[in-house]
Amino acid sequence: GIANDNYDVVKEDLVFLFGDIDFDSSGWSKRFILGTSDEAQYTFLSMKSVVNDKKKVIGSYLSVRDITDEQREMKREMYRSTHDLLTGLYTKEYLFEHISRRLENDHETDYLVGYIEVANYKIINDVFGSKFADFTLKRIADYIDKSTSKKCLYGRLSDDAFGILLDKPTFDKDRVENLLSNFTVKDDNLEHHILIHFGLYDINPGDEI
Repeated sequence: GIANDNYDVVKEDLVFLFGDIDFDSSGWSKRFILGTSDEAQYTFLSMKSVVNDKKKVIGSYLSVRDITDEQREMKREMYRSTHDLLTGLYTKEYLFEHISRRLENDHETDYLVGYIEVANYKIINDVFGSKFADFTLKRIADYIDKSTSKKCLYGRLSDDAFGILLDKPTFDKDRVENLLSNFTVKDDNLEHHILIHFGLYDINPGDEI
């Protein structure tokens, strides 16, 4: 606990951690973040008044609460609502939202819309099982993630399809078609050629996507 003999030390420690804190007024609250990324620690500080039976303010106290767990859970919930849990790519709704915003705000770049569909996904799932089918989708998602430029947007549209907003100046159509036509997935026990359909739409000014 905090006693008179260590009050000043505690104040110094709090200022060291959270910066300038207003100890002289009450009725305020603030969230602080210490660290970055997954290691960030979240703390909620609030200065509250203490009143007696006659509703007279007789003091105040600083509440310091660690809210790291709930903040991390909130971030996980936000991620799950915008990202496909299997592949880690954007969900269809989140992808459409981002594409609409990009096309609204970026009139300098020429874009293409790409559609990738695993044509024999049901056969893969029925013959090789759901584990290999899921592995196939992860491999395709990984390929999309690693082979597109930073300006591209992509996500999973359905069980067997993906959508991509492609940066037209950097897109090599022949290279992509060659890779997708020879796309093979291999794990410890199985190897199978994946039949992929790939379509492109060239976006023109005034098009509604």
